[in-house]
Amino acid sequence: MSAAQNGFEKAKWLAAAALDRYLINAGKAQIFGTQYQMEKDRWMDQPLDGTLLSDSLRADFNVPSLADAKETLKELKVNGIEQKK
Repeated sequence: MSAAQNGFEKAKWLAAAALDRYLINAGKAQIFGTQYQMEKDRWMDQPLDGTLLSDSLRADFNVPSLADAKETLKELKVNGIEQKK
């Protein structure tokens, strides 16, 4: 988190993704919307509380807007991506 606070751009997204992953593993909804999961050969989003953060705050952490995240999930469901085996 200190790298993100010091302006290291890649660390900002990593901090957001790490927080989302932590929240999901703790049984809570993610807040940035960075986490997807492959379930039975299909991409699924993880629980999300989209009301807590604004898109401008997401942008500050180099995270796409909620609308863009939903579009990404839609594309993943249609086109998929190759999974490493």
